Amino acid sequence: MFNCYQAGYSDGFRDAMSGKNKNYTGFPKGKALVSDNAYDTYVEGYNEGYRDGLRKKNEVYK
Repeated sequence: MFNCYQAGYSDGFRDAMSGKNKNYTGFPKGKALVSDNAYDTYVEGYNEGYRDGLRKKNEVYK
């Protein structure tokens, strides 16, 4: 079972800080073939990273 939370978090955080819309294309598709958990953990991490990135970006502009 693969856990892609950290990869998703990093991608989401980077996208938010760059002002990009949410985009899950960075997901490692090869791992999804081996584990259903990989996609779920990637999306969970991406969403949390994106939220944290937006929060940090907004703090900078206060």
